[in-house]
Order: sequence, then C-alpha cells, then structure tokens
Amino acid sequence: MSLFQAEIRNKVNIVEDSLTSKAFGVLDIIDRRIALLPFLRQCGVDIEEDAVQHLTLSFWQWQGNTEPDVIIKGDNLLLYIEAKLGSPLGEEQLIKEYIDGAKKKSLFYLIAITRDALEPECIGSAKQELSKEFDRVNLSWTRWQDLHTLLRKVKGNLTNGAEIKLVEQLIKLLESQGLRAFDGFDESSTKMSLRPFQSFFENLCLFANEIALRSGLRLNRSIERGPQSSLIDYYKDWFSSWIQFRFLDEKWGKDSHTCIALHIDLSNDEPEISLGYEVSLENGQEINRQILRRIRNRLAREIVRVKNLKIYFEHQGYDMDAFDLQTFEGELVNCRGSVTFYFDILASDLLSDNILDEVLTKVSQLRSFVNNLKLYPTAEEKEQSEQGGELTEMEETGE
Repeated sequence: MSLFQAEIRNKVNIVEDSLTSKAFGVLDIIDRRIALLPFLRQCGVDIEEDAVQHLTLSFWQWQGNTEPDVIIKGDNLLLYIEAKLGSPLGEEQLIKEYIDGAKKKSLFYLIAITRDALEPECIGSAKQELSKEFDRVNLSWTRWQDLHTLLRKVKGNLTNGAEIKLVEQLIKLLESQGLRAFDGFDESSTKMSLRPFQSFFENLCLFANEIALRSGLRLNRSIERGPQSSLIDYYKDWFSSWIQFRFLDEKWGKDSHTCIALHIDLSNDEPEISLGYEVSLENGQEINRQILRRIRNRLAREIVRVKNLKIYFEHQGYDMDAFDLQTFEGELVNCRGSVTFYFDILASDLLSDNILDEVLTKVSQLRSFVNNLKLYPTAEEKEQSEQGGELTEMEETGE
C-alpha cells in the first residue's frame, strides 16, 4: 500500500510528501477507472480504460539521476509526476526529469501538480527548451485544486464503502490545506441569512444583561470578539468565531483585568460555552501573576473542592480532579495572556427553563472562590505595584 510512503521513507518535506503519497496512494487503491483514469486524461495522457488497470505506481524511486515523486509504468507507457505544495517548481528539474524519462520510453509523460492559480512560467520555458530536442513534448501542469474537484465529482460513482471513505478523507485532507477550487454555488447558498445569528445574539444580549441585573455585577458594555481581521484564504475566520462578555465586581477593581467572563465559541457545530473568572497576565499586569504565585498552595487545595471547576492557561485547559501544582507553576511562569478558572456550560443546557438560575449559581460559586482566596489585588497592592514594588511573599493562612 502506498498511502504512507512519505512517512516510511522519512521524507524531509513531510507535508508536501505526505499529501503526495496519500493522494496518489488513494488513486492507486480505489477503482482506477473512477478517479485515476479521468485524472490522467485531463492531464493529456492518452490511455485506454483497460490499460489503466495494469499500471504500477511507485514513489521516490531513483530513475538515473532523477527522483520523481510518483512513477507510473505501463506496458508501453512511462509517466512521472512532480508534486509541489510549498516548495518551488523549477525549469531545470523539469527538463532533467523529462530527458531521463523520454530516454527510457518513447511514450513518456511528465505531469507537474502545484497549488498555483495559474500555470507556472517554468512549464512554458521548459517546453520551449525541450522542443529543441523532442518533436513532441508531453509536459503538462495541473492543480491540487483540480484533483479536489475531480474527486468530488466522481465520488458518487464509487460503490465500495471503504473506497468511498478513502476518497472522503482525501477530500478533507485537500481542504485542510486550502486546496479547493471554486466549482459553483449550491442551492443552500441562495437561502443563507444572518437572521438566525441575529436572533441568537439578541438572546445572548438579554441573557448577559439579566445575569448582571440579578447578580449585582456590572456588565462591560463592549463585547470582545475574535478574530478581528482575517486573511482572505482563512474564510472560516471571516465571521467572529467567538464572543465574550465581561462582568465586573467593584471589589476586584474598576478595570477588566480581573473579571467574570462568559465565553461563547462559535467555531464548531454547536456553541461551546464557558463561564469563568479571568485574570490577565499581560504586560502591565504582573501584580496578578504575583498574587497567583503567592496563594498557590491555598489555591491548590481550594480548587479541587469546587466541583467541575477547570483552569485554562492561554491555549491549554486542565481538569482539576488532580491539581498539579508543578504544572501550575510552570504555566504561570510562561503564560503571557490570561488564566481562567471556569465552568463548562453545555449547548443543550441553553434549552433548559432553569438556565439562568444555573448560571447564576455558578457565578456565585466563582465569586466565593475568588473572594475566599483574595484572588485579586487590593488598592494598596495596585499602588505598590505601580510604584515598581513587588508583593511580599506573605505566609499563607490556613496552611
């Protein structure tokens, strides 16, 4: 099986080479008349349907002084494929591979496959140079995006369940690398509307305001959302993938560097919601890091007593069933964003008639947790920090 040739051969450019072996490995394994045959024909290869069944595919086998990515051999046919994803395609390499292959077989083809939107200039220049030596130059170029389009079209012709799954996974792999071409809008595109989102956001707004009203917390009137901007190819980020409400307690300070945050992640099939106490560790908030370090031992004891409470450092979350003080201290040193002590809220819980009461209970638990540990700087400590002083490593009470 050729799917894992890149890994087996320890190829250096693992993303490019892994895609090559998996893509052409799938074309080799499934019914060749369904996908490999139309792929070769759209690349200009003159081949009969019966002949495609007798082809042999291999990867990265030295052919004289060249090492093509894919070698396809038939009774009267030799074909090399040079596959590029991130690395450049060069005229010299194309000429060298073509000369090598044409010397071995009179019916020879060289196909270059890249992600370029337009045919690379080196294709034309290589053809021009090769035409000085060969009457006919069978050098063609295609795109990974065109392979994606082909696979989507032919998938319905497959009947074997395992083959269908292989093609579906290859399609997803290509899409994960941004290798999808425009192939038309479907009917759902004509029925899209932002109204469901607006309705959901309106309910979130009412929900957040009600939490503030009934808890006595002050709701920051500016929401956070992300990402704020996106590159054109990162279309999944065109809409905000998450939004966050901040609730402030005057006891913790008047800014939002220590607050209760209601976070809604919209990047998956259903919303992922969390409610937590967020402590900023960004520049200018070193005092919060000092406080966390100072109370770490009490924190280690208290956090495991609060059922279902978790801790999140920047990009890594931890369950607190077995609080690891060493991990906490290591994360505390390296974290440059924020640390959040939070509860998960299931999307299905939003449908509960008691959702507001349940969230308010969690708000109360968080406030008790924060206030008991004094997990915020006092006015005096803030003033001391602003003057450049360090908090005293006081002996913790309740040891």
